[in-house]
Amino acid sequence: MPRGGARKGAGRKIQGSEKADIRVMFRLTKEMYNLINTYAQKENLSVGQYVRNFTIRNIKKVHNE
Repeated sequence: MPRGGARKGAGRKIQGSEKADIRVMFRLTKEMYNLINTYAQKENLSVGQYVRNFTIRNIKKVHNE
């Protein structure tokens, strides 16, 4: 009997309607990360979710969309 390997449907499910397929990576100082993390926790979001939401919200604000 085979063992191991990923099972169909196993693993963490994608949250939201679209699967993200592009990864953007950048470095932060500890102070920057801690500041972002503090605000993310206040909104019950992960750091990644917070940064995505913040970025899109501010792009729309700057471009009046």
